[in-house]
Amino acid sequence: MNVIMEAVPLDVDMDSLRRDLMTCEGVQAVHDLHVWELTAGKMVLTCHIVSETNDVSLAAAIKTCRRHDIGHVTIQVEDPTKPDLCDPNHVH
Repeated sequence: MNVIMEAVPLDVDMDSLRRDLMTCEGVQAVHDLHVWELTAGKMVLTCHIVSETNDVSLAAAIKTCRRHDIGHVTIQVEDPTKPDLCDPNHVH
């Protein structure tokens, strides 16, 4: 049922995952963090990472996700000086 509902897998600790991502070099913030299962045992992650520079260590972030048994990772890096496109009040 969790797969059909695209729910966070029961064995994923989202708070721990977010904390671990925040420890990666260059990461200032993590938001729009989503984890779900495509099929049993095949987890997917998407998130936005805020970084003042392009020096954010995406390799470290991906390794962090792998330690949480997440196999497919998509990360969008955002510049904190630009308008937050995730803000529902932001006009596109």
